[in-house]
Amino acid sequence: MSARVCGALLAWCCACAATSPQPAPPTARAPLATWVWTSRTVLDDRERAALLSFARERAVDTVYVQLSPVYEAEGWPALLEMIRAAGRHQLRVFWVDGAPDWVSSAGQERALAALARAARLNRALEAAGVARVAGVLCDVEPYLLEAWKNDRARVLADFELLSERLQRASQAASLELWWTLPFWFAEHAGPKAQLLVQRSDGVVIMAYRNRPEQVVRAARSWLRLAEPLARPVVVAVETQCIEPSYISFCGTNGLQLSAALADIRRELGTSPAFAGLAVHQYSSWRQLGAAR
Repeated sequence: MSARVCGALLAWCCACAATSPQPAPPTARAPLATWVWTSRTVLDDRERAALLSFARERAVDTVYVQLSPVYEAEGWPALLEMIRAAGRHQLRVFWVDGAPDWVSSAGQERALAALARAARLNRALEAAGVARVAGVLCDVEPYLLEAWKNDRARVLADFELLSERLQRASQAASLELWWTLPFWFAEHAGPKAQLLVQRSDGVVIMAYRNRPEQVVRAARSWLRLAEPLARPVVVAVETQCIEPSYISFCGTNGLQLSAALADIRRELGTSPAFAGLAVHQYSSWRQLGAAR
């Protein structure tokens, strides 16, 4: 090959390298969510306005709102206004619901009824000309059952069946289905943990520790599990004042929590499965004070 051809080829390769898409660096901010467990936050005009203001100040872009029967009754006008306001603020809304006994036979029927309620509310929202609620975050926590101690295999089998039934129901209703799981769950669930992730649209991992490096360590195994499955993982921290104290950022202030979240984002943001952070819960988070 002549020197002229070699030079031309080298120039072409360099030009391609310069123009080829490069992996984007992790963003300074990742999606941020919080939980709203009390219907009063939605039903009361002032509480609703306070939530929206808080979300704007903290760059929260997703709220998990407890799915309550009240929204199909006297709470419907307030919910409608909440969804309209959320749309104006670019705030995504998910329902959150669940109970440990959802894994039982009777409990699975209640779980399916909850998804049916979410589907009915979405139809009503569409009819009113506003955005649908994006999905349902299931917070089941079957390890709180007494049977977890003496018959864990059965509880996990029931949980697997529940995940299968809810996956079918959520797909039929065009609702995203997410699971809330503690970071240690995979150690006890084995292959069923991977199955839960696979049957979901994403998972929220409760990496409840009060130091950024401990949160990162707790979350990494779930990111590795979710990456080949192409499922997003949201990493959650706790702010309620509960025991043991090392599982919560209770006692810090808003500025300290904001710095901790930035550290966690920086460490986890390179994983393609990392889909942001969540702070449990709105009522305790707001008590920490300003973030700047």
